[in-house]
This record gives sequence, structure tokens and C-alpha cells, in this order.
Amino acid sequence: MNKHKIFATAAAALLSLTASAQTRLDNTTTAPKIIIPGDTITLGYNSDFAVVPINATCDYTPSTPESWVKLQKDTNGNLAMFSEFNVSGVSRYATVTLTSADGNYTKTLVVDQLPNTMEGATSKSNDKKVTIKGALSNQAMSGYGIENTYDGSTSTYYHSPWGGTSTTFPVVLTYYLRTPNHLNYAVYTPRQDGNWNGNWGNVDVEYQLADSSWVTLRSIDFGQSSTDTQIKFGEEGIENVCAVRYTIHDGYSGFASCAEMSFYERDSTTSKFLHQYFADDLCTTLQPGITKAEAVKIKDPFVKRLVYSLLDGNYSTKYRVGEFKAYKPYTNLQQELKTSHTYCNHENPTGIFVENGERIAVIVEGIGDYSVGMKIRNFGPTVFAESNYTLSNGVNIITASNKGNIYVNYYTNDYAKAPKVKIHFAMCTENGYFDLNKGMTNDDWTELLANAKGDCMDILGSKCQVNFPVDAFKKNCKDVLWLINTYDSIVSSEHVMMGLYKYNRIYGNHQTVICVAKSGGLYHANNDGMCVPLNAVDQPTSSNPSYFDYWGAGHELGHNNQTDGVLWIGLTEVTNNLLAAFAQDRVEPSGFHRMENEGNGDKDYNFVNYIIKPNLIKPNSTFHQAYDVWTSMIAFWGIHCYTYAAGVDSLAYPKVFEKMRTMTLPQKNNGIGQNADYTADGEQQLNFVKQVCDMTQIDFTDYFHLCGMMMPHNSVIGDYANRRLLITQDMVDELQAYIDSKHYVKAPAGLYLINIYNTDAFRNKATVPEGIAVGTGCAVSGGKITIQHASWPNAIGFKAYDAEGNLVEIYSYGYGYQGSTGNYRPSYTRATLANNVAYINAVSYDGTETRCYKK
Repeated sequence: MNKHKIFATAAAALLSLTASAQTRLDNTTTAPKIIIPGDTITLGYNSDFAVVPINATCDYTPSTPESWVKLQKDTNGNLAMFSEFNVSGVSRYATVTLTSADGNYTKTLVVDQLPNTMEGATSKSNDKKVTIKGALSNQAMSGYGIENTYDGSTSTYYHSPWGGTSTTFPVVLTYYLRTPNHLNYAVYTPRQDGNWNGNWGNVDVEYQLADSSWVTLRSIDFGQSSTDTQIKFGEEGIENVCAVRYTIHDGYSGFASCAEMSFYERDSTTSKFLHQYFADDLCTTLQPGITKAEAVKIKDPFVKRLVYSLLDGNYSTKYRVGEFKAYKPYTNLQQELKTSHTYCNHENPTGIFVENGERIAVIVEGIGDYSVGMKIRNFGPTVFAESNYTLSNGVNIITASNKGNIYVNYYTNDYAKAPKVKIHFAMCTENGYFDLNKGMTNDDWTELLANAKGDCMDILGSKCQVNFPVDAFKKNCKDVLWLINTYDSIVSSEHVMMGLYKYNRIYGNHQTVICVAKSGGLYHANNDGMCVPLNAVDQPTSSNPSYFDYWGAGHELGHNNQTDGVLWIGLTEVTNNLLAAFAQDRVEPSGFHRMENEGNGDKDYNFVNYIIKPNLIKPNSTFHQAYDVWTSMIAFWGIHCYTYAAGVDSLAYPKVFEKMRTMTLPQKNNGIGQNADYTADGEQQLNFVKQVCDMTQIDFTDYFHLCGMMMPHNSVIGDYANRRLLITQDMVDELQAYIDSKHYVKAPAGLYLINIYNTDAFRNKATVPEGIAVGTGCAVSGGKITIQHASWPNAIGFKAYDAEGNLVEIYSYGYGYQGSTGNYRPSYTRATLANNVAYINAVSYDGTETRCYKK
């Protein structure tokens, strides 16, 4: 290769070739001819830029087969080149061909992009890190002292006492600087091991001046967040700071911890430099008089490229420039709602994608008293990675620790009054995201997928935020409006049952559905929301109403919504299904109800035959001796069907959930949870019974006795954790006496047979009419009996007896019915007719029975 190279920084200088020189060539040459000053252009590994002066006797068209370099012919005939970030440690090359208008003449040159050595051409941040001389704490766990917070490693951390000793608030951490310094900000880095214990809550911040006086900076609510928090020392910083003291009044789980504490003096050189060329703080508008002739003189290639882009009018700010709002801290929200997991920890999608190691300029305006940061998250599909960065007003130069989509970390309990911040991700790659709240359409969605630059795409709804691989969306989702509205409806439904709307606990935070970097496995839930392995993304990304997995979404999002007081040992896979069933009832268009229709009604059937029937005969079956998690779930579902679906008290569950959120509950403990005297889970089970009765002023104790919830129990239950469920007869008797003293109206005796399809009888208090001939609507064939519901109006189920009047079997309403889309409401009950069955009674809502069949 001929090494007549043109380096990017030198190429622009060659623009000094005058127009008259070009004219002389044009006037003396008749055949097409293109002259370039060399055959190789060298660009830096960053997103770089160069202008190649072209001297030609003809018009020409530039082209290249490589996608990482973009070509643009200027109006003066010169050729501009824009390169993408080179993540590789080796050079890469692109051949550029200039073809005359008649196609008879070509000229080629090579673009040589340097390998990634992190020495590329872009502005550099020079904020000075201030040296810490020493530090003191008023308490610490052995081996977790304050010295761990300034050792340069986030894998070590300070932690207040736990175990045999306990943390006594306030916890006081004091840092002494080597010399008096000008301080602009400090950065608190919480522990990075995935455990949130000790993340700071409310903290008083003070600083000591050279005269030894202590001055209060301000009180800050860190929100017990797991992301870095920046503490500003005023708009211009503070001079002669010798020490900084943090008085911590509360922390996550009753502790205080800190991985790293660092202090900085701000360098404003870059911002001052930029203001020579840009009229606004975000660098989106040029100063008057800036022309391409002026741009040629700019030595910093990054600034030069941004100026050129603005001059040419082709610089997209659709996602590069955005305005971002504050959200309630997700850890605080979890504690307020008492939910099993947090809501979204990556709010504020930006639509920006970065590569690992890419060095970017993030220009910020409007940060006030609240810390703002940035998260880069790679959801997959092959590797999960996440990194967080604090942001300041002005230019922030950040080297990405991983590739992924960018989100703005902006969390404060003052979210309602916190001002929005404006951010310019200068020259960054626009991947885009879909925002329902901005009125985007399916056409916008199609364009987003076609132009996506990253692996994954965000969809932002009003209640839910969804992130899946672009390829999965291209394959499965044509109607993004249907998909995100469906997710929003599922989340909204669960929030209705939880009472979040009723009690004004909707704050704008989203629940999340994401793909995880696993090639196989099942859906699961954690603090990231509903997590879907790569092999299972088809249904959760489908906009086909007949294929979308309504139950799976409701089940996993329900895990995130499980609430202490409605969750004790044995219920991890139960009370999330209560929320999922309610969402399915409201959202799924086919009319299918898993609790009633799956397995032709076997869930109801198992509940009444494995729990209710034994307790009707000889009460000794406990709630946790159920056939499976589904039969346990029916006990909770029955309360919903009676109070909500039958219209007795539509706010029953919202009131129960709210009571659990606001009352002090027995504290469950995995560490001591197997001890013989451990009663917390048992107390929570009986407390649930008490609150259902109190909140509705209905005496459900007969129902709960039959369900086994008010039965003595003493065994260790395995449910992800192993804990003892201990309920004594004295505990049951005490609760029964309390409810009896209230003289609440009794729930109907037939409540154990309620399901979503027979609620009208309970609503109307209607019994089976008298005078219907025995055997009407009953047919026996192939050893099964079919009972037509139309023949036995208001029947809520059926009970089979032997000749001596002993209960043989209970047929739940609709058991054996084979439904189909749009036709799931059962018109009959069909069951195997046991040999010893002598007769069958139809049961009314009040428990009365009417003979409907006799052998």
C-alpha cells in the first residue's frame, strides 16, 4: 500500500486549497479527473471526523462497502468522512471509491481507523480527585472499617455493626483531607455486591473549614439507593475544606454501609472551551459567526465534528438531547409498599447506545439539589452487564465500562417538585426507544426496529417498561401499541387489587419486563422485574392476542407485587397468582380463567375435595396440606370472587393490602425460622384472617376453618426458604373469640364453592328453586354424570353422597366442562360417577341442598 497518508488532524488544513486553483484545473482539463492529496486517510478509534480536499474536473459520487464509515460530499466538492467508534484493539480499513458522473472514471482511497488504545481524539475530563488523609467512624463491624471506603476498591466496604451487636443511629463518618481544598462535589458509592443493606437514607452533611469550625451543608435523603450519589458543595464549590462529616440517621434494613467515598474539585476548562463555539450550555446551538472556515481551525476533532454536523444541519437530536424527570427511589417505594421486590431500577430510557470502552461526552444542564447519574445496561442477549456514573452540570467525559443502552438515574423522595434535567449525549449513537406517552405510533415502531443500532430496544408505557432483543421484536411484535397497553393493563389491574389507586400510592414508577442473558430456563422475578430467558421470548414479545402469555406476565409481575402480610411461608407461588388471576380476568380477551378453566376445572375440584371435604367430615386438614399451590390459591380467590365479583365489597382486598402496609407485622426470619417456638409466619396467617374480617366487617371464620387457615399447624415448610409454620389451638381460639365479639354478619355457608362463574347467585342471594324434578338435566354415560346448569338455576356446585348419607365427592361448578375461546363460561358440570354414589344434591349459596339426581 502506498503510504501517502492524510491524518485526520492534518486533512482539514488542506482545505486551504483555493477555489481559483480548482478552477484552473477545471479550465485546462476536459477528460474526467479526480485528484486527492494522498491514498490513505487515518482516523482515530473514537467517533472521528475528517475532510478530504478533492480537486476534480467532474461531479462524482462517493461510496464504500463498510458501514462503520459514513461519507458526505460538501457543496464545495470536498469529501467529509465520519467514523463510528472502533471497539477493537486492531486497526480496520475501508476502501472509498469516487466515481465520475458518467461512470467512466474512478479514484480510490483507503480509510485506516486506529485500534482502540483509549487515546482517541475527544475532550478529556480533568476533575481533580482530592486526597483523603484519614477517616473516623463512631461504630463499625469488625473487618468492615471506614478505611475500606477510600482504598480505591468497590469490592471492600464499610458496614455498621450487625449480628451480636447492633447498629445504633446516628452513624457518623468523618473524612479528613490531606490539605485544605476547594471542593465542588463528593461521590458516595454504595456497596456493589448486590446487597442493599446499609444503603444510606437521611443524612446530614457538614464540612470543616481551616479555622476548625463546622458548617452544615444540608440534609440529604439518599433514598437508600443502590446507585452512586453525588453531593454538591454549592454551585461554585467551597474553599478551604479540611474535613467532611456525614451523620447517617437511617439506612436500608437498619444498617449503614459505604463502598467508596471520594471528593472532587471541578475543572471547568472544557466547558469554557466549548462556549467559544456553542451558544447554549447543552452545545446544541452554534455561536453567531461560526462557519466551516472557522471549524477548520478547531484542533479538537470531537468538537470539530460536532460543529460541522450542526453547520450541515444533519445532526439528529431526537434522542441525543432529552429532558428527564425524577422518580421516587425504588428502594423507598419497596419499603413503603412492603413488596417482595423493587420496581424499575432503570427509569428514564434515553434511546442512546454505547459500545464497551467508548468514550463519550455527556453535557448536562439543570441539576439542582438532587443527585443525577447515568446507567449503562446491557440486558443481553448473551452477556449481562451494568455500570453507573454520577453526572454534574456541564461536560462529563465518561468511558463506558460495558456496552448497552443508557438510562438516567434520577431518584429522590422530592420527585414531585424536583426540576427536570436536560442532557445532550453529544455525538452518541441513537438506538431509539418507543414511548407511548409521547404519542408514538406503530409506524414509528417499525422505523425504530429498522434503524436500531443496539441489541435491545426499550418500550416505555404508563405503567410498564419492556426491554427485549431487537430480533425478537422484529419477529413477534408488529403492533407495539397493543403489546405495551396489554402490559400496562396487567400492571394496572394488580395495582387496583393492591389498593394503590384507592390509597394514592401511584407515583409514576414503572414495573419492568426484560430479557436476561441466559439461553435457557424459565421466567422468573427479581429486583429487575419479570425476567425472560432468551429461549422464552416469543410469547412475551408477541402482539398476537391469541399467543401472548397473559398469565406468565401477571404471575411474574405479581411476584414483584407480593406484599408482606399477604405473603408468609408456603405462599411464594400462591399470592402472586391471586394478582395474576385478577389481571387475567380483566385483560385476557378470550374469557379464559386459569383457576376455573384449566384442566377442565381441576383446580377448583382439588380444592373442594382435598381440603374442604375432609374438613366437612372431620376437621383436621390444614391450609398447607393442600394438594398443590393452586388449591391454596383458591382460598384467596374465593374471597375475591365473593367481595369483588359478587359485588359484596369491591374494596375488600385493597383495604386488606393497605392495612398490611400500614400496620406493624410479625417479622419473619429465615435465620431462626425453624426454631420450635417460632410463630411469626403463623401469626401472619391468622392476622390475614383477622384483617379480612375486620376490613369487610364480615365473619369469614367458618370459611377459613374449612380452608384450613384456622387450624393448628406445626411443621417446617420448604418454600425457597425453610421456616416453621406454628399455629396453636390457643392462637386460633383467641382469634375466634375476637371475631365473635365483633358480631359481624356471617359469610354464606356455601362460600367454599364460589368461583368466577357462579357469583350471580351470591350477589342475588338466590337459591335453587323448589319443585324441579329429580334427575332433570342429568345424564349418565360412560361412567360420567353430566348436570346441565340451566336445569338447576342458582346451583353453585354439587355434592355426592352414598346410601348412608356420607359425603363421597364434591363437584365444583363447571368441573369437567370443555370450553373454547369466547365460550369458557360452563354450561354443565361433568364428573366420574363413583360406584358408591347413591344421590347428588345441588348446593345453593347459603349451603342448603336440593336433591337433583338419584340412582
